[in-house]
Amino acid sequence: MSVGRTMRDFGKLGDDQDPIRRLARRGGGDVRIFIQPEQAPARPRGGFLFLPRSLVRVLKLLLLALAIGGATVIPNYVDCRNQRDSGLFYYGMTVGACTRQNVVSQIGNVQRQLETAARAIGGR
Repeated sequence: MSVGRTMRDFGKLGDDQDPIRRLARRGGGDVRIFIQPEQAPARPRGGFLFLPRSLVRVLKLLLLALAIGGATVIPNYVDCRNQRDSGLFYYGMTVGACTRQNVVSQIGNVQRQLETAARAIGGR
């Protein structure tokens, strides 16, 4: 909803109602026309409208941590389940222990790669 009149409204006005013609008749001098686009209505926040912004941020961070953790743990868990189903576990090994062992070795490999990259950057 716009406040004031649009240019289309001015074309329909008579001589007495048109503000530009009135100014010109009175010798109002300088006539300046300012054209502004209508402002879009305020868009409501989506999704978690009933929650405070700080709580929404915390939930997003937790969701990100859960996604990263899931991307790290789930493939190792599935691999250990397949090993167990194939009979590749030695006596006393559990799927949980296998998953932990694989995740720790994966984290160690990533850490080693990052250290190697940092040494290569530092050596330049």
